[in-house]
Amino acid sequence: MTSEADLEPCHTTLRLRVRFCETDAMGIVHHSRYLQYVEAARIEYLMRRGLNYRELNAKGFHMPVIEATSRFKKPARFNDDLNITVRIAKLTRVTTRFDYEVCRADVEGITTLVEGHTLLACVNAEHRPCRIPDELLEHMLGPETASPS
Repeated sequence: MTSEADLEPCHTTLRLRVRFCETDAMGIVHHSRYLQYVEAARIEYLMRRGLNYRELNAKGFHMPVIEATSRFKKPARFNDDLNITVRIAKLTRVTTRFDYEVCRADVEGITTLVEGHTLLACVNAEHRPCRIPDELLEHMLGPETASPS
């Protein structure tokens, strides 16, 4: 539907600091937290393009996650500053694949900690797959118009 070249500028980076409550007994970010991090980055991606999930839902459309993968390379720890970059990797009439990279920047440079993706499907109010509305596509493929939250 959309070429990879068209998707190249479609990315956003969210910065966050690891909170103590997100770590396990070893002081390392628990693996389940990364899905929350990438979800926050995905929501930020859409918000910066003027899209609000509530408005989408009010119009009878939902975008549930139907697949999620993560590859853990290095651990993050309490108080680390993380950059979570999200980009649209593939777009079809019904699904959108978002790729993620979680990195830590410190005195040693930039270290990739986690890579992964989520696949979302557009469904209607009856939870049946449906075509992604043109209005949603325009927002998803458009430039950032709002400042970071």
